[in-house]
Amino acid sequence: MRCPLSAVSLRRPRVLVAGLAAHLATPFMLAPAAAAVLALTGTTDSAAFVPTALALVTTAPVAAGATVWVSRGTGDASAMISIIVLSALLSPLTLPTTFGVLDHTGAFGTHPLFSSAGTPGSTRDLLTVTVALPCAAGLLCRRLSRPRVRAWTDGLSPLAAMLGVLALTYVNASAAAPLVSVSSVPSLLAAVMSACAACLLAFQIGRWTARWVRLPREAAATVTLACGMNNVSVSSVLAVTAVSTEPGLLVTALAYGLVQKVAAHRAMAGHGQSHPVPTTAQATGDPGPSRDAGVPKRPFPS
Repeated sequence: MRCPLSAVSLRRPRVLVAGLAAHLATPFMLAPAAAAVLALTGTTDSAAFVPTALALVTTAPVAAGATVWVSRGTGDASAMISIIVLSALLSPLTLPTTFGVLDHTGAFGTHPLFSSAGTPGSTRDLLTVTVALPCAAGLLCRRLSRPRVRAWTDGLSPLAAMLGVLALTYVNASAAAPLVSVSSVPSLLAAVMSACAACLLAFQIGRWTARWVRLPREAAATVTLACGMNNVSVSSVLAVTAVSTEPGLLVTALAYGLVQKVAAHRAMAGHGQSHPVPTTAQATGDPGPSRDAGVPKRPFPS
């Protein structure tokens, strides 16, 4: 298993810069676009939470699950891991800064709760304790541990990841269930529809970025995933702690998490992920030509 921020990925800085830049630039495109759509359609009052919800989701660190899709397809695994680690370590700085800039542009409207969702102090402390410090501690422990210990922990990582996914799934579901029951139908529809549209646009921004930088196929798939896949667990926690009175924030984050799995599969399929096609000989069961073709076969004894 390659170490994050390895020399292999650092020798290709274009992939790291393009992936991280596309990830950081996405909320500056989606949140103002959502605010403009709400203003044009006259739904600002009933769906005022949408720009804030999209900003919370897209400014979260890149999801670690992106490595699963890279390993199944044709992406650059080393660059993907490096982007994930860098986005996690920088999140205490990037998320409050992004919210501050978007707030000054008026993307969040005049609602005081939505404007304070990315308050620098509380958000920075939460991301530092729950995201950046654990990531840095893991890198340090891996760096200082012996090869035998690293091999043992690598063997346990699939089990730990599976238990973590199950725990996060049940925690998110238990937090979302009471909010959905008290939420209005128009708010639910606005949350789900905005999450679907934003997720598809985020993946498209990644494709455009890779095409503009003229990256090869593997690097393009990595940048696409880095732009579209976000850590929904982090954004869900921020949604609950920042504005607990608005269920639309959490519903949008959870809906985005569902859509990004489907979008990731389609993105990797578009970048060349496919199943091997059997040959005619394999499909019909015939032996076909081989290196023994032309050699007389020994007759079976009668």
